[in-house]
Amino acid sequence: ASISTKGVIITNATNGILYIKLGGETVTSTSYSVAIASGGMWEAPYYFQGAISARLENGATGDTFITIVK
Repeated sequence: ASISTKGVIITNATNGILYIKLGGETVTSTSYSVAIASGGMWEAPYYFQGAISARLENGATGDTFITIVK
């Protein structure tokens, strides 16, 4: 997220868990900030300006949608 970003919304349209980690570090299924279940949605902290990393559960398929609010 950049300095002008006010919000980020991540929607998990896959058939598995989407792991998110704030701060740009490597994300794994045991080291993450938040896990988004299939069909779930998550909003980053308002005005978050750091990197966001994501990793999909092994074997899962589908799409992830990211909405950036400026």
